[in-house]
This record gives sequence, structure tokens and C-alpha cells, in this order.
Amino acid sequence: MTRSDEHNLSSELSAYLDGELTPERAKEVEQWLASSSSARAQLENLRSVRDELANLPRVEAPVELHTRIRSQITRRDGRRAE
Repeated sequence: MTRSDEHNLSSELSAYLDGELTPERAKEVEQWLASSSSARAQLENLRSVRDELANLPRVEAPVELHTRIRSQITRRDGRRAE
């Protein structure tokens, strides 16, 4: 299996987990999960990561962050125009 195939499968499982698939595609993924222990393991891993991320504390960005980012973008865009 190529890296591209692995990425596509992971994306498909992630979309399934998030409820983003059409009902038809979700059924196909469920059939795949029923026949593939590695797909089930990957889905469980994604579910675990999602749950752990959801439990992380929220971190507030510094107030000046937005200003610094905009300033850097403006400087970078100015250099491109020259």
C-alpha cells in the first residue's frame, strides 16, 4: 500500500468518524470495517486521538498574535510586489 493509499484510507475513516460521508458511502465504509481488522484498528486509533484532543485544555492566543501575523503578511506581500 502506498503512502497515498494510506492517506486516502485515513481521510475516509476520519470523514466517517466525523459523520461527513453520504449514507451510501458510510455503508460502504461500514462493510469495509466489518471485513478488515486493520481498518477497525485504524478507526479506533483515530477515535482515540480525537477524544484525547477534545479533552485538551483550551489555550488562549496572546492578544498581540493577530497583529504580529498581519504585520508579517503585509511585509511578505510587500517584498513580493517589489
